[in-house]
Amino acid sequence: MPLASKEKKAALITGAAKRLGREMALALARKGFDIAATYNSSKTEAAALRDEVRSLGRECAIAKRDLRDPAEAADTMRWALETFPNLAVVVNNASLYAGNSILETSVENLERDISLHLTAPFVLTRDFAAAGAEGVVLNMLDTRIGRHHTTRFSYLISKKALAEFTAMAAAELGPKIRVNGVAPGLILPPEGEDDAYVDALAKKIPAGVKGKVEDVVSAALFLVENKYLTGQIIHVGGGMDLVPPTPFKTTFA
Repeated sequence: MPLASKEKKAALITGAAKRLGREMALALARKGFDIAATYNSSKTEAAALRDEVRSLGRECAIAKRDLRDPAEAADTMRWALETFPNLAVVVNNASLYAGNSILETSVENLERDISLHLTAPFVLTRDFAAAGAEGVVLNMLDTRIGRHHTTRFSYLISKKALAEFTAMAAAELGPKIRVNGVAPGLILPPEGEDDAYVDALAKKIPAGVKGKVEDVVSAALFLVENKYLTGQIIHVGGGMDLVPPTPFKTTFA
């Protein structure tokens, strides 16, 4: 059963239970969007997000999905459109941040990251367009997509591919669907690290400090709301994308 009337718009955010995904879901809810949110293992956090969105006066539905499985990605779009026929925004945010060099990367590692970071966004975008929807797709990238750091090879190569897909999808799917990307840099510490870790790395970039979650969220909302932008990627990295990669091969892990 649909949860919202056709007069209200909705957004699908993958990997929305924590971190940037959660903040983008809340920001879109504050902008008047109902929210369809997926999670993989963070059930408690996803339920808390649902409650918070509803406290803002918007509807929220959550679903457990392993988007490494293309069938689950396809089912996610079916679920989102059935729940919110007014779906107008898709945020491809679900991500893994594994550390491995080229020599350390197995075929299984590579296929896992490509399936989550490229295949799932492809399936969701394709099926969103095939359903006749109109709106915007926002792909979450990484400010290092223009560089060649190899300490997280399978992660970064899949994000590079997603950046190319962003441009190709924008070229084909307009004018009904705009496709853009946000490429964060030093915003939140990776799992197992603390703010001091990010602060130390930030001293090596032009901005000199780490960014804030709201810096990423505001860029995302700008790309959602500006109807004349498509195929664009905003780097929210304090100039990290400008730093030559060679001296930092092992620093920016």
